[in-house]
Amino acid sequence: MRNINTLRLHPSLYSTAKYVMEKYRTDISHCEHVLANAFEIAKLALPEANLAHEPELNPDWQRLGMAALLHDIGHFVADKGHHKHSFYLILQAEELRHLNTGLIEDVATLSWCHRKHAKRAWLDERFLGNLPLFQLSAILRVADGLDRGHSGRVTVLGGKLQQDEFILEVNGLRKSEYEALMDRKADAWKLAFHQSFDVRILSTI
Repeated sequence: MRNINTLRLHPSLYSTAKYVMEKYRTDISHCEHVLANAFEIAKLALPEANLAHEPELNPDWQRLGMAALLHDIGHFVADKGHHKHSFYLILQAEELRHLNTGLIEDVATLSWCHRKHAKRAWLDERFLGNLPLFQLSAILRVADGLDRGHSGRVTVLGGKLQQDEFILEVNGLRKSEYEALMDRKADAWKLAFHQSFDVRILSTI
């Protein structure tokens, strides 16, 4: 696993998120791997947003990072519908009350939408027409899908837009994982970015 310090999530936010993950007995290794891959994908898919420039001061970077770390805390309540439980736990967690309300609401929304098939209605119902936040949701969904087995095996190597299709290049993704990713997680990408999405597996390891 990459050193979390190199991922440039604000240290105080990471410390807070880790405390919450420990409290709710979350698979921290999985969530940190999702965070790492989400940041890599964000830098590739949103170059115009310049998320990598002073990321500790970039609110979208912090929203994506916190959601990646906290998206699975709802498993503490129940595996079924855990995304809904994550949403409510994030909004109610005492440990998060000192943070900006808008940040926490956005993190909760991103966590809610990391599961189930994506819908166009989400843009209005969940994101209130906030397309940049919807794009972060699409990125988080792919990053989570890349670590479906919680193995920490898959890493993002690169990615580029070819005509109207974004091609993500990865190592370590198996065929069954690729099929599940494309069926269950990648569907928000076209809605959010108005481009098709695919994954190029450079090595299965």
